[in-house]
Amino acid sequence: MCAARAYALTNRNYVRGRAREYRAKATLFKMGALYVHRSYGSHGVFDLVAVFRREVRLIQVKRDYIPKWELKRLKDFARQVAAPNIFVELWQYPNRRRMITRLNAPAATGS
Repeated sequence: MCAARAYALTNRNYVRGRAREYRAKATLFKMGALYVHRSYGSHGVFDLVAVFRREVRLIQVKRDYIPKWELKRLKDFARQVAAPNIFVELWQYPNRRRMITRLNAPAATGS
């Protein structure tokens, strides 16, 4: 099978989602990430894991809509994260603009 034919068989939504993830990955490096891992083929809760000097971001990337069950899964996971420097984020791109929602607030410090 030639490369052009293989590309034609690729799911259009997958190609768009992958491009969005690569764009987010490039943005994270511009923001100062030391390492960014992309989870291939939706084999996990998160699309990207970004490691910065003082924090780790677990990111789900979507165009605009996120199914209720998936949002619930992300929020449930975010509630379980107790470390103050690990953040669960939802990056959405409605109308080609980035919107970042942090699903877990940083832990309160002090008394």
